[in-house]
Amino acid sequence: MESMSPLQPRTSTYLWAVGKIAAQLAPPNVIEGRYKVLSPQVWQDIYPEQTPYLPDPIPDRLRAYLLLYPYRLHVPEVYGVCRVSGSAILLLKNVPVSDRGTLYPSLAEAWEDASPTRQLYWLWQILQLWSPLREQGMAASLLYPDNLRVEGWRVRLRELLSNPNAYQSRQAKAQGKVAVAATSATLQQLAASWRLLVRQAKAAIAPQLETFLSQMQQEDVSLRNLQTVFNKLLLEQAAQQSLRIQISSATDPGPLELKNEDSHYPTAQDLIDSRLQPVGDLNSHFFIVCDGIGGHEGGDVASNFAVNSLKLQIQALLGEIVEDSNIMPPHLVEDHLTALLRIANNLICARNDEQHRESRQRMATTVAMALQLPQKIRTPQSSTANSHELYIAHVGDSRIYWITEHYCQLLTVDDDVATREIKAGRAYPSHAVQRPDAGALTQALGTREASRLRQC
Repeated sequence: MESMSPLQPRTSTYLWAVGKIAAQLAPPNVIEGRYKVLSPQVWQDIYPEQTPYLPDPIPDRLRAYLLLYPYRLHVPEVYGVCRVSGSAILLLKNVPVSDRGTLYPSLAEAWEDASPTRQLYWLWQILQLWSPLREQGMAASLLYPDNLRVEGWRVRLRELLSNPNAYQSRQAKAQGKVAVAATSATLQQLAASWRLLVRQAKAAIAPQLETFLSQMQQEDVSLRNLQTVFNKLLLEQAAQQSLRIQISSATDPGPLELKNEDSHYPTAQDLIDSRLQPVGDLNSHFFIVCDGIGGHEGGDVASNFAVNSLKLQIQALLGEIVEDSNIMPPHLVEDHLTALLRIANNLICARNDEQHRESRQRMATTVAMALQLPQKIRTPQSSTANSHELYIAHVGDSRIYWITEHYCQLLTVDDDVATREIKAGRAYPSHAVQRPDAGALTQALGTREASRLRQC
């Protein structure tokens, strides 16, 4: 989703034009009578209501954008293809361009003014993107400083790049060496691309980052181990910041529904009751929203089942966390959240089976939840503080947004037919959403055994 002010939705369609030919085109220029060149490679579609051309069948060079659709918070999407002097130019949307039509600053440009925590969080996002991009042969996208842009807290890519040899050649030339061809990008190359950033890092984190770079450059290094080490470094820095949590809730059936099948926690009454709890009460550290599926019987029952099950399980998990001095790494937290969802799913599924419900008679619900994990982190002042971690999870099309005075950013990807077709590489986003069944859910809690629930 493109970032926009919640008060004034973006009306302009800004695009990134890929390739050397596009880089040579400067304003004033209008391509094919519709694409206005604002600056080299930053274009604006002045007729966005017209369907752009997209090649069919889908070329291999475009398929990676579709397969990486679940990472659209960071990765751009295919918009269309145009021709200049007989050459095809790929146009991308959901790109790091501001409302004024200018590129957001590169990671290197924004680095010096960023706080230690933000510097670490930018690098953490790059580490998290390494594996999915490498699976598609696109990890080289993370090696080029100009390709990495930052929009506040978020790292974004201008485009996907598959050739690590160009980066290798540039590095070798700068060092007066001869480049050795590589078939895919390596963690050692990523470490080399971070070298200048680490030298310019804030004093509070520079020594630890130097040590981390040395670990990255080892030939037998494990990405999982690197992520665990870096996570600890990030949490230790984040824990030194202040944290304030406020929760509010409301529910409405919407303009077309006669019956409200939502359930959520905490409710208004829960919030009143929480004021009577002792200081340090953990019930304010999580939020759950479940929406019973319309067209299925017992949607309100299913959503209530799910909320009650998840609430009890999360309360138990939080109780364990506050008693444990060891830091639980992200992949284990994710495993815990997956297990919670599967247990809630199987409770609803078992009730469906007991009542011999079939097809649309089966109760089902979507879910979206957020958990602020209050792990105890030892600070340089020898005290313990909250780790500042926020985890989200969802099944179905219940959504989670990150909203500030500047942004309204969608953090989740719907489990629907349109998404299924895009991330399978079978359809462009603009085509997939035009299907008659585009919004039909591909999974929800309660419709089938938990073993068949898919993780994105």
